[in-house]
Amino acid sequence: MSLLERYRDGDYIRVWEELRALGEKARDPDIIEDANAVAAATMKRAAANFVRIERELRAGGYRFGWSIEPTLPKISLHTSGPLKDLRFRLDSERVGSLSHMIATMLRQHSSIGPDLERRGPADREDHQVFSPMNDAAVEQLERFEAEAGPVPLSLYHFWREVGGVDFMGQAANWDGSVGSGDPVVLNPPDQLMDAYEDEAVEGQPFSYILGPDADSKGGYSGSVADVLLPDSRADFQLPGYDWFVDYLRQSTRLAGFPGFGIADNLPPDLKAIAAAWLPF
Repeated sequence: MSLLERYRDGDYIRVWEELRALGEKARDPDIIEDANAVAAATMKRAAANFVRIERELRAGGYRFGWSIEPTLPKISLHTSGPLKDLRFRLDSERVGSLSHMIATMLRQHSSIGPDLERRGPADREDHQVFSPMNDAAVEQLERFEAEAGPVPLSLYHFWREVGGVDFMGQAANWDGSVGSGDPVVLNPPDQLMDAYEDEAVEGQPFSYILGPDADSKGGYSGSVADVLLPDSRADFQLPGYDWFVDYLRQSTRLAGFPGFGIADNLPPDLKAIAAAWLPF
Protein backbone atom coordinates (compact mmCIF):
# COMPACT_ATOMS: atom_id res chain seq x y z
CA MET A 1 0.00 0.00 0.00
CA SER A 2 1.39 3.39 -0.96
CA LEU A 3 1.89 6.26 1.46
CA LEU A 4 -0.94 8.13 -0.23
CA GLU A 5 -3.31 5.19 0.13
CA ARG A 6 -2.44 4.88 3.81
CA TYR A 7 -2.88 8.61 4.26
CA ARG A 8 -6.31 8.54 2.63
CA ASP A 9 -7.22 5.68 4.96
CA GLY A 10 -6.56 7.95 7.92
CA ASP A 11 -3.00 7.02 8.85
CA TYR A 12 -2.09 10.73 8.89
CA ILE A 13 0.37 10.81 11.79
CA ARG A 14 2.48 7.77 10.93
CA VAL A 15 2.73 8.61 7.24
CA TRP A 16 4.24 11.99 8.07
CA GLU A 17 6.52 10.48 10.70
CA GLU A 18 7.86 8.12 8.04
CA LEU A 19 8.32 10.93 5.53
CA ARG A 20 10.30 12.95 8.06
CA ALA A 21 12.43 9.93 8.95
CA LEU A 22 13.53 9.73 5.31
CA GLY A 23 15.25 13.12 5.53
CA GLU A 24 16.54 14.17 2.11
CA LYS A 25 15.76 10.68 0.78
CA ALA A 26 12.14 11.80 0.57
CA ARG A 27 13.15 13.08 -2.89
CA ASP A 28 14.57 9.78 -4.11
CA PRO A 29 13.04 8.75 -7.45
CA ASP A 30 11.21 5.77 -5.97
CA ILE A 31 9.42 7.87 -3.29
CA ILE A 32 9.11 11.47 -4.49
CA GLU A 33 5.86 10.99 -6.45
CA ASP A 34 4.17 9.38 -3.45
CA ALA A 35 5.59 11.97 -1.05
CA ASN A 36 4.38 14.84 -3.22
CA ALA A 37 0.92 13.29 -3.43
CA VAL A 38 0.72 13.01 0.37
CA ALA A 39 1.85 16.60 0.85
CA ALA A 40 -0.69 17.85 -1.70
CA ALA A 41 -3.52 15.89 -0.08
CA THR A 42 -2.48 17.16 3.35
CA MET A 43 -2.58 20.79 2.33
CA LYS A 44 -5.96 20.46 0.61
CA ARG A 45 -7.39 19.32 3.93
CA ALA A 46 -5.52 22.04 5.81
CA ALA A 47 -6.92 24.63 3.39
CA ALA A 48 -10.46 23.33 3.91
CA ASN A 49 -10.00 23.85 7.66
CA PHE A 50 -8.71 27.40 7.23
CA VAL A 51 -11.56 28.38 4.90
CA ARG A 52 -14.20 27.01 7.28
CA ILE A 53 -12.58 28.62 10.32
CA GLU A 54 -12.37 32.02 8.61
CA ARG A 55 -16.03 31.84 7.59
CA GLU A 56 -17.19 30.87 11.09
CA LEU A 57 -14.98 33.44 12.83
CA ARG A 58 -16.43 36.18 10.64
CA ALA A 59 -19.98 34.95 11.24
CA GLY A 60 -19.30 35.12 14.98
CA GLY A 61 -18.25 38.77 14.83
CA TYR A 62 -14.48 38.41 14.71
CA ARG A 63 -12.93 41.44 12.98
CA PHE A 64 -9.96 40.54 10.83
CA GLY A 65 -7.17 43.10 10.62
CA TRP A 66 -4.16 44.49 12.44
CA SER A 67 -4.72 47.09 15.16
CA ILE A 68 -3.49 50.63 14.52
CA GLU A 69 -2.09 52.85 17.26
CA PRO A 70 -1.78 56.35 15.81
CA THR A 71 -0.12 57.79 18.91
CA LEU A 72 3.10 55.84 18.39
CA PRO A 73 6.06 57.82 17.04
CA LYS A 74 7.70 57.10 13.74
CA ILE A 75 10.37 54.46 14.15
CA SER A 76 13.28 53.13 12.18
CA LEU A 77 13.98 49.40 12.02
CA HIS A 78 17.56 48.21 11.64
CA THR A 79 17.95 44.49 11.06
CA SER A 80 20.92 42.20 11.28
CA GLY A 81 21.88 38.87 9.76
CA PRO A 82 20.45 38.07 6.33
CA LEU A 83 18.49 41.34 6.32
CA LYS A 84 21.36 43.52 7.54
CA ASP A 85 21.09 45.98 4.66
CA LEU A 86 17.34 46.40 5.00
CA ARG A 87 16.04 49.69 6.41
CA PHE A 88 12.47 50.70 7.03
CA ARG A 89 10.95 53.94 8.19
CA LEU A 90 7.41 53.34 9.33
CA ASP A 91 4.58 55.82 9.55
CA SER A 92 2.64 54.93 12.71
CA GLU A 93 -0.61 56.17 11.22
CA ARG A 94 -0.42 53.22 8.86
CA VAL A 95 1.49 50.64 10.90
CA GLY A 96 1.02 50.36 14.64
CA SER A 97 3.26 47.48 15.61
CA LEU A 98 6.46 45.67 14.73
CA SER A 99 4.50 42.54 13.95
CA HIS A 100 2.30 44.39 11.49
CA MET A 101 5.38 45.67 9.73
CA ILE A 102 6.85 42.19 9.47
CA ALA A 103 3.70 40.71 8.01
CA THR A 104 3.07 43.66 5.70
CA MET A 105 6.64 43.44 4.43
CA LEU A 106 5.99 40.10 2.79
CA ARG A 107 2.22 39.97 2.47
CA GLN A 108 0.79 39.07 -0.89
CA HIS A 109 -1.57 41.61 -2.44
CA SER A 110 -2.82 39.62 -5.36
CA SER A 111 -5.92 38.76 -7.27
CA ILE A 112 -7.97 36.10 -5.53
CA GLY A 113 -7.65 32.56 -6.79
CA PRO A 114 -10.53 30.19 -7.48
CA ASP A 115 -10.13 27.94 -4.41
CA LEU A 116 -9.66 30.51 -1.64
CA GLU A 117 -11.89 33.52 -2.13
CA ARG A 118 -12.13 36.60 0.04
CA ARG A 119 -15.24 35.98 2.13
CA GLY A 120 -17.15 39.13 2.96
CA PRO A 121 -15.80 42.70 3.07
CA ALA A 122 -12.39 43.26 4.60
CA ASP A 123 -12.56 44.81 8.06
CA ARG A 124 -9.56 46.93 7.20
CA GLU A 125 -9.01 48.31 3.76
CA ASP A 126 -5.54 46.78 3.46
CA HIS A 127 -6.23 43.44 5.16
CA GLN A 128 -6.52 40.20 3.24
CA VAL A 129 -7.10 37.00 5.21
CA PHE A 130 -6.05 34.71 2.37
CA SER A 131 -3.37 35.47 -0.20
CA PRO A 132 -3.75 32.75 -2.85
CA MET A 133 -0.99 32.23 -5.36
CA ASN A 134 -1.05 34.43 -8.43
CA ASP A 135 1.25 34.14 -11.45
CA ALA A 136 3.93 36.34 -9.90
CA ALA A 137 4.07 34.30 -6.69
CA VAL A 138 4.20 31.03 -8.62
CA GLU A 139 7.06 32.44 -10.69
CA GLN A 140 8.96 33.40 -7.51
CA LEU A 141 8.57 29.89 -6.10
CA GLU A 142 9.42 28.04 -9.29
CA ARG A 143 12.47 30.21 -10.00
CA PHE A 144 13.76 29.64 -6.48
CA GLU A 145 13.52 25.87 -6.81
CA ALA A 146 15.14 25.96 -10.23
CA GLU A 147 18.02 28.26 -9.30
CA ALA A 148 18.55 27.97 -5.52
CA GLY A 149 17.20 24.57 -4.53
CA PRO A 150 14.16 22.81 -3.12
CA VAL A 151 11.58 23.98 -0.62
CA PRO A 152 10.32 21.38 1.89
CA LEU A 153 7.43 19.46 0.37
CA SER A 154 5.05 20.52 3.14
CA LEU A 155 5.75 24.21 2.63
CA TYR A 156 5.76 23.96 -1.17
CA HIS A 157 2.30 22.41 -1.22
CA PHE A 158 1.00 24.74 1.50
CA TRP A 159 2.04 27.66 -0.66
CA ARG A 160 0.55 26.15 -3.81
CA GLU A 161 -2.74 25.29 -2.10
CA VAL A 162 -3.18 28.20 0.34
CA GLY A 163 -0.57 30.83 -0.48
CA GLY A 164 -0.66 32.90 2.70
CA VAL A 165 -3.06 33.28 5.63
CA ASP A 166 -3.43 36.03 8.25
CA PHE A 167 -5.85 35.57 11.15
CA MET A 168 -4.89 38.66 13.15
CA GLY A 169 -7.95 40.60 14.31
CA GLN A 170 -10.16 41.69 17.17
CA ALA A 171 -12.77 39.87 19.23
CA ALA A 172 -14.95 41.85 21.64
CA ASN A 173 -16.08 38.92 23.80
CA TRP A 174 -12.78 37.20 24.61
CA ASP A 175 -10.78 37.53 27.81
CA GLY A 176 -7.32 38.92 27.08
CA SER A 177 -5.90 39.95 23.73
CA VAL A 178 -6.31 38.12 20.45
CA GLY A 179 -2.53 38.24 20.05
CA SER A 180 -2.03 36.07 23.13
CA GLY A 181 -3.75 33.26 21.21
CA ASP A 182 -0.98 33.44 18.58
CA PRO A 183 -3.28 33.72 15.54
CA VAL A 184 -1.93 32.10 12.40
CA VAL A 185 0.07 34.42 10.14
CA LEU A 186 1.97 32.74 7.29
CA ASN A 187 3.28 34.71 4.36
CA PRO A 188 3.18 33.55 0.73
CA PRO A 189 6.33 33.22 -1.40
CA ASP A 190 5.66 36.38 -3.38
CA GLN A 191 9.09 37.80 -2.41
CA LEU A 192 11.01 34.52 -2.23
CA MET A 193 13.37 34.78 -5.19
CA ASP A 194 13.75 38.54 -4.90
CA ALA A 195 14.75 38.19 -1.24
CA TYR A 196 17.15 35.38 -2.09
CA GLU A 197 18.89 37.45 -4.75
CA ASP A 198 19.17 40.43 -2.38
CA GLU A 199 20.11 38.68 0.85
CA ALA A 200 21.63 35.23 0.26
CA VAL A 201 25.24 34.73 1.30
CA GLU A 202 27.15 32.05 -0.58
CA GLY A 203 27.72 28.95 1.50
CA GLN A 204 25.14 29.91 4.14
CA PRO A 205 21.46 28.96 4.52
CA PHE A 206 19.02 31.58 3.32
CA SER A 207 16.34 32.71 5.80
CA TYR A 208 12.90 33.50 4.41
CA ILE A 209 10.46 35.18 6.78
CA LEU A 210 7.15 33.36 7.10
CA GLY A 211 5.66 35.84 9.57
CA PRO A 212 5.96 37.38 13.04
CA ASP A 213 6.58 35.13 16.01
CA ALA A 214 4.15 34.62 18.89
CA ASP A 215 5.68 37.40 21.02
CA SER A 216 5.27 39.97 18.27
CA LYS A 217 1.66 38.99 17.71
CA GLY A 218 1.06 39.28 21.44
CA GLY A 219 2.28 42.89 21.49
CA TYR A 220 5.73 42.21 22.95
CA SER A 221 9.19 42.78 21.55
CA GLY A 222 9.61 39.70 19.41
CA SER A 223 11.18 38.37 16.27
CA VAL A 224 10.09 36.39 13.23
CA ALA A 225 9.28 32.81 12.28
CA ASP A 226 11.39 31.82 9.32
CA VAL A 227 12.48 28.87 7.23
CA LEU A 228 16.05 28.08 6.19
CA LEU A 229 16.33 27.24 2.50
CA PRO A 230 17.02 25.29 0.41
CA ASP A 231 15.74 22.20 2.21
CA SER A 232 15.18 18.83 0.51
CA ARG A 233 13.18 17.22 3.30
CA ALA A 234 9.47 16.47 3.33
CA ASP A 235 8.85 18.70 6.36
CA PHE A 236 10.72 21.25 8.47
CA GLN A 237 10.63 22.64 11.99
CA LEU A 238 9.18 26.09 12.42
CA PRO A 239 11.26 28.07 14.99
CA GLY A 240 9.46 28.24 18.30
CA TYR A 241 6.98 25.56 17.27
CA ASP A 242 7.24 22.02 15.99
CA TRP A 243 7.16 20.40 12.58
CA PHE A 244 5.30 22.54 10.09
CA VAL A 245 2.57 19.97 9.41
CA ASP A 246 2.07 19.55 13.16
CA TYR A 247 1.91 23.32 13.57
CA LEU A 248 -0.85 23.48 10.96
CA ARG A 249 -2.68 20.66 12.71
CA GLN A 250 -2.44 22.40 16.07
CA SER A 251 -3.46 25.73 14.56
CA THR A 252 -6.55 24.40 12.84
CA ARG A 253 -7.53 22.15 15.78
CA LEU A 254 -7.58 25.33 17.87
CA ALA A 255 -9.60 27.37 15.36
CA GLY A 256 -6.59 29.29 14.06
CA PHE A 257 -5.13 30.19 17.49
CA PRO A 258 -2.45 27.67 18.52
CA GLY A 259 -1.32 29.86 21.41
CA PHE A 260 -4.25 28.62 23.50
CA GLY A 261 -2.45 25.29 23.75
CA ILE A 262 -5.41 22.98 24.31
CA ALA A 263 -9.09 23.08 23.41
CA ASP A 264 -10.14 23.57 27.05
CA ASN A 265 -8.43 26.97 27.03
CA LEU A 266 -10.35 28.27 24.03
CA PRO A 267 -12.99 30.98 24.41
CA PRO A 268 -16.50 29.51 24.03
CA ASP A 269 -16.88 30.92 20.51
CA LEU A 270 -13.75 29.11 19.39
CA LYS A 271 -14.61 25.79 21.01
CA ALA A 272 -17.59 25.40 18.72
CA ILE A 273 -15.46 26.21 15.67
CA ALA A 274 -12.68 23.85 16.75
CA ALA A 275 -15.13 20.97 17.22
CA ALA A 276 -15.62 20.71 13.43
CA TRP A 277 -11.91 20.10 12.74
CA LEU A 278 -11.09 18.00 9.67
CA PRO A 279 -8.11 15.74 10.53
CA PHE A 280 -5.07 15.67 8.29
